[in-house]
Amino acid sequence: MWRRMYEQVRDKTSFGRWRDTFIILIKPLDSIGGLGGLVWITIMAICLNSGMFFTDSISSLVLMGLWFVYAFLLVVGYLVKGMIRSLGHKKIMLPLSNLSPTQRTPYWYIWICSAPFVIAGVYSLHLVIPSVRLSAYATMISALEWLFYALLGLAMLRLGTGDRERGRKLIQHGLSWTVWLLSLSAVGSVLGIVSIPYAILRTGDSEVSLTGARLGGLLQYPNTFGAVAAALLLERLLLLVSRPCSDFTRSAGWKGQQGGAQVLLLLLCLLLTESRGAYIAGAVGWAAGWLLLRGAERSRFVRHSGVFLAAAALLARQLSAAQLAPSPLPGLLLLAAVMAAALALSGRTHRGGRAHGAAAARGSSGPLAAAWVAGKSACIKVLALSLTGLCLLLALAPLLVRGLRIATLSARWNMYADAWKLFLRSPWIGRGGDTWRLSFRSIQSRPYVGAEVHSGLIDIALDLGLVGVLVVLLWLGAIAWQMLRSHRVRSSLLPPLIVLCLHSLIDFDMSYGLYWVLIIMLAAAALVPTVSSPEAPIPSMPLSRGGSAVNGAVMPEETVAIVPDRIATMAASTVRFAATGLLAAALLAASVAGLHLAASQLLLARAEAAAGPEPPLLLQRSLDASPSNTAARLALAARSLPQESLPLLQQGLRYERENPELLAALGTAAAQHGDLSALTAFQRAAALDRFNGAAQTNMLQQAYHLARWLKATGKEDEARIAIEAGIRLYRNYSRLSDLIVHHPSWRNDRKFRLTLEARVRGRQLYAFKYAH
Repeated sequence: MWRRMYEQVRDKTSFGRWRDTFIILIKPLDSIGGLGGLVWITIMAICLNSGMFFTDSISSLVLMGLWFVYAFLLVVGYLVKGMIRSLGHKKIMLPLSNLSPTQRTPYWYIWICSAPFVIAGVYSLHLVIPSVRLSAYATMISALEWLFYALLGLAMLRLGTGDRERGRKLIQHGLSWTVWLLSLSAVGSVLGIVSIPYAILRTGDSEVSLTGARLGGLLQYPNTFGAVAAALLLERLLLLVSRPCSDFTRSAGWKGQQGGAQVLLLLLCLLLTESRGAYIAGAVGWAAGWLLLRGAERSRFVRHSGVFLAAAALLARQLSAAQLAPSPLPGLLLLAAVMAAALALSGRTHRGGRAHGAAAARGSSGPLAAAWVAGKSACIKVLALSLTGLCLLLALAPLLVRGLRIATLSARWNMYADAWKLFLRSPWIGRGGDTWRLSFRSIQSRPYVGAEVHSGLIDIALDLGLVGVLVVLLWLGAIAWQMLRSHRVRSSLLPPLIVLCLHSLIDFDMSYGLYWVLIIMLAAAALVPTVSSPEAPIPSMPLSRGGSAVNGAVMPEETVAIVPDRIATMAASTVRFAATGLLAAALLAASVAGLHLAASQLLLARAEAAAGPEPPLLLQRSLDASPSNTAARLALAARSLPQESLPLLQQGLRYERENPELLAALGTAAAQHGDLSALTAFQRAAALDRFNGAAQTNMLQQAYHLARWLKATGKEDEARIAIEAGIRLYRNYSRLSDLIVHHPSWRNDRKFRLTLEARVRGRQLYAFKYAH
């Protein structure tokens, strides 16, 4: 019946033409080449976008929005094709459905694919529970961010399921391009060839940098850049030691030398970051790689490490002496000379190890020749180990000097102690996106500057509670388990994963989109053998006219026939279509939300750059596109009259009820309007931003002016209330300032002190009280 109705509709309308046109349009998106190109363009864009640290930037929101639109069109295309094929009694093919019907999908594979969706769902849960979340805007962006990671991960797995060898090559090429982009841009910024904003951190604080300059590269943060460089370094190094000797010849295009150049550049970048945590994590990952390797590969691993570490230490010492600002031409010549020598020695040691193994295996050249080869190989090993020890002394001597200074380490312990207090407020499900950034000022015990908690796991615990921590740990554990199961990938992929996970425990690497993209790339590379089709295809019988199917798989000593029931098949198809439809609806909602957020940020940026009467109109449009955008709301309120800004700011509390800037602005608008609710807003704002001297001074002034205005208008009782509230603000402010004065050893990064204006207003409030 349904088929007859479909044919009638197709004959009487243009539905068929529209259907064919739609399928033709989405066909390039579903191809392996088109999908691979889109994935790697996205990864390059993430690298160039400061590693996607600012997920609320215009570029990040546009990138995520485009992926949601792409995924929505693709899912709708699958729905359309599935409907057509179901009407024709053909098999429905959905994404990642090309596994054999007799293959049993491993549970950890399903979990690895679905865990990012689960995390996005937990963030979305905060959107429907206003009493739990702190910021609707930050939580929405976090949910969209994880949905983006989930779609990117499925796209990478789709590359492997479509064509095993081609998918593996695409993943390897993507890693190689990422390495080239990150390393060449960083070294180019040091040599003055390219200009990258904030690529080099320059400071006179010896606690931060011993040499006065640290390399941050495209990520603009040396610690995370060092962790990423260490992870990619181990992946490239382990891939290098597994290459055959023929890759180091001209006939093979010098593939071995290309990999060696990447290793040297990454190692140089790592040393120039001066990141103690990245050095330690890299050393642990190196030790894990050494334990996982066997035989000749382990020996080559040590020799390559010694050669490249010696070369990188020599280069790093020269560049650090110039504070990462050498003359371009001498710096290029030095880099070229050291790299050429290192690559030549690396190729020699690689071939030497393989030659020794071959001679030992043959044993046909006589005992003297075998002894000569063994002695030669031993000399090479001793030389490599000596070079390794020497370069470790050269490279790590500054690290040991800086490592004895623990001021920055003690500041992190203060953060962790404060984060524990914040975690106890909502330990099970957290408080939504950006919990630490929005609320750390209300609980910080000392006036440190720390918009990031310097621990990715703690950050997730604050956002999503124990539920989120459990999901993330199970996800990373499943990825590590898959790597351990496969001998082919564990030696090259597990050490980089160890580096990324270990360093993220002590820094905010997880705030970078590039961090999760690298995790997903490693997971996809590990899952390619699992999800690929078997080499010998399983024979199958076509569907019969009655709708039943017979699929057979020839097993050892037995033949298994599978005859599914027609009703069960129809039920499975219905469930599949329903799930795909729900996914399409979710992607459509995400597309609309992401593009609205991007439009809001774009209008806000235009308003900040415009002049005259245009900014208020642009700010209003920005707020209409995203009512939860507090930055646009504050900017619009600052350009409005008090009677207009007061309801505007009050509406903002629906989206961020614990934002100190919003509460301070609300109090200022209420004070200008003569409303006593300003005092409550000031007290809440002061409690939520304890060590902000400028804000507390401004609130004291507003309370004083409010009291004077109420006194002048004859409102004696209300004036008395305003005076008492102002005095309480001053006392709390003065008490915190005295606490800092009595503990001079505390870090006072925020330069918190009792200002002269606050002292004057405090005396005036006391005088006003006694005169009153």
